[in-house]
Amino acid sequence: MLMSYTFTPIADTSPGSPYSGLPVGQAINDRGQVAFVAVLKTGGEAIYRTEGDGSLTTIAQTDSLISDFYLSPYMNDSGTVSFGADLTDGAQALFTGRGGDLTRIADTEPASPFSSIPNPAARIDARGEVYFRATLRSGETGFFAGDGGPTSTLYVTGGEFSAFPSSLAHQVHGELGSFRATLSGGPTGVFEGNGLVTETLVTAGGTYRDFYGAEINDPGTVAIPADLTAGGQALLVAENGTLTPFVDTTGPYSQILPSGQLSINNGGEIVFGATLKAGGRGYFDGPDPVADTIVAIGDGLAGSTVVGFPQNSMNPRSLNDAGEFLFRATLADGRTVLVRADPDGIGHQSEDASLPAEACIGLFPPPAPMSSTLAFAPSPLPGDGRSLITDGLVPTAAALAPADVERPDRLFVAGMEDGTSLFSPKSRRNPLSFAEDIGVDAVSWE
Repeated sequence: MLMSYTFTPIADTSPGSPYSGLPVGQAINDRGQVAFVAVLKTGGEAIYRTEGDGSLTTIAQTDSLISDFYLSPYMNDSGTVSFGADLTDGAQALFTGRGGDLTRIADTEPASPFSSIPNPAARIDARGEVYFRATLRSGETGFFAGDGGPTSTLYVTGGEFSAFPSSLAHQVHGELGSFRATLSGGPTGVFEGNGLVTETLVTAGGTYRDFYGAEINDPGTVAIPADLTAGGQALLVAENGTLTPFVDTTGPYSQILPSGQLSINNGGEIVFGATLKAGGRGYFDGPDPVADTIVAIGDGLAGSTVVGFPQNSMNPRSLNDAGEFLFRATLADGRTVLVRADPDGIGHQSEDASLPAEACIGLFPPPAPMSSTLAFAPSPLPGDGRSLITDGLVPTAAALAPADVERPDRLFVAGMEDGTSLFSPKSRRNPLSFAEDIGVDAVSWE
């Protein structure tokens, strides 16, 4: 289905901009906030987070501690940003920050067990836990996790696995990560696990020669780009023990691009980078490169024309649950632009914007009268605070304002009997169907 987008500029390298470059990568969360790395014309580099009022919060900048930022930032819905930095003493370090003091997650200082923290970038979950790949001084490579205290080991080579060629793609609300690995004495494959329990999703051999990505969402669906033994490529979806082709290169696509150019959100929407047999390159969300194009070379953008996409022009969390897609592009006029594509022609609402009345339903007993500053009561999270509940509903991790519902077809529920509030990451054209899903009888419009 052909979908239109409104393109919202975030930053660029125009003559009037304070930025001479937008390197490394960028991140978006489900609130539509963006974190990005910029090279400053005044010298040095900085990481910024956009705010709903149009202002920027400085997360980190180069100084006597940090010489540059070498790993792309990631960001959770609370606005905590994770990133990797080269330090002035020659070491590498992972940090998190929200605009105040930084928290050091791991580093390669002499007393550290880690000798390197390589690309791709670490991921952060809803609680602020950071998941990263690192090489130990003893020689093994593994996946590790930390939040500023002692780090924990999830997987390390030398046992079941002999190599981890890429990072761990961890759920935002959940315990699981998906990853590529080489089995000791066996083939390469894609796996899902938490360090204690591991499931094999697919291994090389037969139909599949190799795999070059594995991205998981909170419901547990994994998107896997694969090289086929017969030639060509396919983008697979692993769900409930079944592999289903999403797109392949038997039709108009020439190559499904590697290097993190794949993202899946909690609604199961997928965006991927690809080149076309007819020529050109772009970002797409389905098998038809005409109907399913988000942006491609030759498109008009920001008063110019797209001529290319720089390295790391998207990352594996470039697609949020509102269907907003974040990317960088190179334009014919020489600018590099960072842009958010908002689907259905609906721009992102700022955090302090009022919510259209049709965007909210209240369940009896009704919540307090609604206003642009209303925050619903927070919902205690089940288990360890990172689990989904029925039908993809995400319990709110903090008080959630009406403006946090990004689109009028995405629904909010308040006034549950236990005092919690719920947010649905799925688009619902029929609001009444939502009430049926969660088993309530009365729906009132506020």
